[in-house]
Amino acid sequence: MAQRSVIHHSAALKQLRERLSNEGEQIKFSDSTVLVILCLAMHAHFTDDYDTAKLHMQGLRKIVDLRGGLRGFSYNTKLIMEILKCDLGIALFNRTEPFFFKDSSSEPMIPYELASGTVESPDIPDSESWIPEWNINADVQRAWTVMREFCSTINSATKRNRRLPKEILLNTMASVMYRLLGMKDFDPNSPEEAIRLGLLAFSSDTFLHFQNMKPPQTSFPQKYRDCLQNIEFSANVASVILWLLTIGAISVFTPSDNYWLMPFLRDQMRCCQITEWEDMRGYLERFLWIDMLHDKPGQKVFSTAWAYENII
Repeated sequence: MAQRSVIHHSAALKQLRERLSNEGEQIKFSDSTVLVILCLAMHAHFTDDYDTAKLHMQGLRKIVDLRGGLRGFSYNTKLIMEILKCDLGIALFNRTEPFFFKDSSSEPMIPYELASGTVESPDIPDSESWIPEWNINADVQRAWTVMREFCSTINSATKRNRRLPKEILLNTMASVMYRLLGMKDFDPNSPEEAIRLGLLAFSSDTFLHFQNMKPPQTSFPQKYRDCLQNIEFSANVASVILWLLTIGAISVFTPSDNYWLMPFLRDQMRCCQITEWEDMRGYLERFLWIDMLHDKPGQKVFSTAWAYENII
């Protein structure tokens, strides 16, 4: 596997050199050149070569600018999606600034209204869903609401055997994740920060799939863990903590985190009187939950937590 990765990486580097040495501007700045750079940036990202990943993203940003910005790629939604996935993944897990949507005057954020507003989604009664109730910052609440509508839309489309337009995926990912990355003023142990990090973990698992690979173990999982372990909360928000822990287990934590994660999760399960997976799922789907993505790994998390006390 590692040898195959090295071979692909060497081939991509060779291809990039050939393209950049070509005198034709059309080849230098073509879609295929962009894809080669994306491949190299992601390889550097997943091999913990953060400086090289940033250099590739700088080069990619220049090519995008020379082609008139992201609007110059409007004919290829999938390519825009891949560019922004790479940018978001590197920024989130390396704790660096993203290269896109940094300056609202020259590159305004994608409006929330373009996220899921163009697709009919079933209304969810408030009694069956949850909105942040800890006097949460309005911007965090808005991001949560947009993602809740997106989850509802995805679940509804799946039940009806329909595919969502790529534009909905792109607009939801970009409008939510870039705004969340820009929210940096919260106390690291505050409810706002817990929900913000939970939203980022959920969004990264939903949108930033890289061939089913888990993200590299950088500072983001540690930051999320520290926030969850230090936040002050009462028993009446145990279901919120249950969701935050489960999403962390699915998206960013690894089995090496089980020693602290599973006992913590078991405590919340007891508070919620959970004894079966269907009980736990009933709580989780009141928050943000995409059935086709999260049911299977969620049940695995439940089984691990339920069996954990018998193992240690």
